[in-house]
Amino acid sequence: MNHRLQLVVRVTLACLLLHGRAIRIADRADPPLEFHPTRQYRSAIMARGYVVRTLKGYSAAELNAIRAAAAVQNPIEPPVLEHAAALAYRATGREALWMPRLMSVLAWVLGALGAWGLVVARRDSGANAPRAVAGLVAVAVYLFLPFGRPASQAFQPDALMTALAVVAVAAVAWRQRTP
Repeated sequence: MNHRLQLVVRVTLACLLLHGRAIRIADRADPPLEFHPTRQYRSAIMARGYVVRTLKGYSAAELNAIRAAAAVQNPIEPPVLEHAAALAYRATGREALWMPRLMSVLAWVLGALGAWGLVVARRDSGANAPRAVAGLVAVAVYLFLPFGRPASQAFQPDALMTALAVVAVAAVAWRQRTP
């Protein structure tokens, strides 16, 4: 592939990634009511429980209620996103549901690079034009299918799990192509 075509492909890929992120972060400060709200609030309660000792501005009774609510929430999946949210809450000194939702968005969008790699990446030869176009189509499908937008904005582990699954499949395919 010539340099001009490589530049066009890279710019198009960057535009797809940026647009995929942009359509997802527009509503990140809204309450998480659009996609499985009960599950999202469950994750929020768990994250709050992990950081309850450092929360400020709550009375003793409120802190006890937070602890009690978090204690009954047994993890369904490994609580990776909930722990990451708790770390973000500690780092910023406040809790805000947009932080873990933004983490989910970033995980989903970075998973698009796995979709790209699944189609394009080969160590034995540079990407040719048909593979590059197929890679761009794969990224566009991954980022812009209607289900992906609300699923990737949710404070639940689905976005991270999906992104890691795509990246894992891409890594296996890449290893298979280049033993």
